[in-house]
Amino acid sequence: MDPAETGDALAAPAAWVGERTEDGTALLFYSPVYLAGLADAERGIAIPRSGKPLAMAKRADYPVPSLVGTLRLDGTQVDQAALMEALGPGSDVGVFPNWLVFSVRGPYGSPLALLTASRDALVAARDSTSARTLVFRKDLRGGLVTVCNALADLGEPCAPTVLKPARTR
Repeated sequence: MDPAETGDALAAPAAWVGERTEDGTALLFYSPVYLAGLADAERGIAIPRSGKPLAMAKRADYPVPSLVGTLRLDGTQVDQAALMEALGPGSDVGVFPNWLVFSVRGPYGSPLALLTASRDALVAARDSTSARTLVFRKDLRGGLVTVCNALADLGEPCAPTVLKPARTR
């Protein structure tokens, strides 16, 4: 079993998420952190990485009060103060040995507003980290691909500076 996904490694980030999840909070992507804190996380609506993320975003009850995200760190360094500033007023950041968790205050009145804020939060997380590990980079890119594809479906594609095209071999 992956040590980052054991009860001990998940307890603190799950509690952090639980304290910041209210009815209708958008939870970015399924995460072991949400499963560890399911009693609290079930108040939110999960936006999956696969399947139909746009459909799930459209199902949310608007206005959505906030969004919460998790990214696997696996050794990646986080400038917590820079990320807090980039996420804006009312936002919060938790850095745990294996996990970065963040909350961004809304309200968001539409799927477009929610997905745009999600993209901006992921970009802020990227820009506030260093010594990025492969696990973190994959988790972050997977999130950006999900959000950018959903935004493209809404006619608002991400700029190449947000999501660089995958390299072809």
